[in-house]
Amino acid sequence: MALALALMMAALAAWLAARLITARLEGTITTLQGLRDGDLGRRVPEDRSGDAFSVLGEEVNHSLDRVTSLISELKIATDGLAHDLKSPLTRLRVALEHVASEASEPATREAADRAMAEGDRLLALVETALSISRAEGGIGRESFAEVDLAALLATMAEIYAPLVEDHGRAILVDAPAVARWRVHRELLAQAMGNLVDNAIKYGDGAITLKLAVEGDHVLITVSDQGTGIPPALYGEALRRFGRLDAARGGSGAGLGLSLVQAVAHLHGGSVELGNSGPGLAVTVELRALPESPGSGRSNGR
Repeated sequence: MALALALMMAALAAWLAARLITARLEGTITTLQGLRDGDLGRRVPEDRSGDAFSVLGEEVNHSLDRVTSLISELKIATDGLAHDLKSPLTRLRVALEHVASEASEPATREAADRAMAEGDRLLALVETALSISRAEGGIGRESFAEVDLAALLATMAEIYAPLVEDHGRAILVDAPAVARWRVHRELLAQAMGNLVDNAIKYGDGAITLKLAVEGDHVLITVSDQGTGIPPALYGEALRRFGRLDAARGGSGAGLGLSLVQAVAHLHGGSVELGNSGPGLAVTVELRALPESPGSGRSNGR
């Protein structure tokens, strides 16, 4: 009887201790979950008890203050870099246009045109790299607004339809009539454009833009009917500046899928590569994020 009573008391003490520890850690866990979802303004509630849990909360808050400061500095640096690089590149292009218009020899005009093309490529590379850095840093969530994703995909298909038809192919949209979600419209449209561009350049057959709403997240899939990518190279395809085939040439720099992945992370989601049987299917997951003060309405579905 004494042994049974001791075991019962020990189990009760263990349960109470576990409840106490969980309760004391609840604020820290909630804060870290908010950080994972991009809420950099959340902090662990103040606790003046002075125990180990209080010290842990204070250290987490100090770390979050430092992260917030670094991201603010990143925003300032990237904005300054964008201005400092884009201005001289724009002036260089104007100068090359003047050279091309004044040149009397075809070889000179051709050289100026090639230089302008490389300048445009460099400018696009800088803008894409800056967009990736800003998105990975969580910068841009203040610009989230409720958007009809079905209408956005229909617009993307309409824009790219002439180019796709020039290649003897078709672009299709498989989406609900209406699917409203809070997103960064410009960055998401740029990411979808990158996926369609890749499907045109490296894929084959019809290109399908599919949208599915599943609870607290949506899935946008861009697929084609080409040869696809071997599963062993999925990681390399998502790596920044990753090039699966150096012989492809062209104007790509290996940033297209990196930007898509950064935009997905900005929306609390992820990117998954798969086989569309045949062809490549790129699925972008967008999760419902808590609204910041002063933002628009919540997600409508």
